[in-house]
Amino acid sequence: KRYWLESRQTASEVFEGQKRARSDLGGYYVSRPDGSHHHFIPIGPSHQAYLKDHLIHGQVIAAGAFSLATVLAAAEEHWAADGFALESVQFMRPLFADRDKVLQVLFEPRSGNQGYDFKLMTLEEQEDEEPIWAVYVEGTVEIGEPSAASELSLREAKDRCRVPADVEVHYGELAAVHIVWGPTWCWTEAAFGGEGMADGGLVRLGPPDGLSLGNLPLHPVAIDNGFAASGIAVKG
Repeated sequence: KRYWLESRQTASEVFEGQKRARSDLGGYYVSRPDGSHHHFIPIGPSHQAYLKDHLIHGQVIAAGAFSLATVLAAAEEHWAADGFALESVQFMRPLFADRDKVLQVLFEPRSGNQGYDFKLMTLEEQEDEEPIWAVYVEGTVEIGEPSAASELSLREAKDRCRVPADVEVHYGELAAVHIVWGPTWCWTEAAFGGEGMADGGLVRLGPPDGLSLGNLPLHPVAIDNGFAASGIAVKG
């Protein structure tokens, strides 16, 4: 006789009460009786191919924007209807992304108010030693209506930012400090500045052909490329 092992169950079937988040970077999560939420997110070359195109000193290191996008995707699962903001964000250590691993995001309620503390971390195996927790980012989640958005319209922003900036110069400046962006990380198609820092900066982004955007509320590469606008504003 032949006996066949059933195929491995998906993570959503392994643990009773575990749920799959609506967006890719939300991963899987469990909600606990104390009000906390614990997310498990597979990351690495097999899951987000674009990570290989963010190099720092020649090593594949996830941009801080990737960590922010992961926490945002996980938080949206719980507080999208109420509104929320990430505050007091601290980056504790670099997140190496050259191999697959499981990121964990833990939201723990603070006593006395509606806010949460969060940590983004991994459990790292140690040879001949107990595993250790590596915390990459921590901060707070404030629940409720966010502060009012800017009333500045896109047309008004374009009127302020009329001075073209060379995108390749921007990429070259990053490379000069050993931050190299590959093709799937270079989304900035055009950039413009104003007469001074008060006018801000404006960038037009477009993902490269063939790159899947997934179902993320805000793509990490869009966040990282968006930071270029602030650099353009500073240079004026």
